[in-house]
Amino acid sequence: MDELAALRRRRGRSASRTHPRHIMEAVYAAGSISISPDETLTRIVVAQLHRMGLLFAQELTSGGELRPLSSATMAAAELRPWRVSRPPALAGEPSADMAAQGA
Repeated sequence: MDELAALRRRRGRSASRTHPRHIMEAVYAAGSISISPDETLTRIVVAQLHRMGLLFAQELTSGGELRPLSSATMAAAELRPWRVSRPPALAGEPSADMAAQGA
């Protein structure tokens, strides 16, 4: 009985950290967060939020540069850390379309 209760508590904690609302709150509070390669559940949720346009995911390359991730490149970027931030349109930065119109 105690083992089952401990398992439920562990599942509840990991599920609460990977809930989309908790991830978005962390990103919006901090500005950006890093996700290590071993955080598989968090990466799955971030990928879904990225596809919906609610978060902006970038891969940290071996040279230390940030490379934007697309839906096609997310699977290949599993071995490197990710940086997740607000999308530029929601962060108060003009989007590429808006910058082109203003120029």
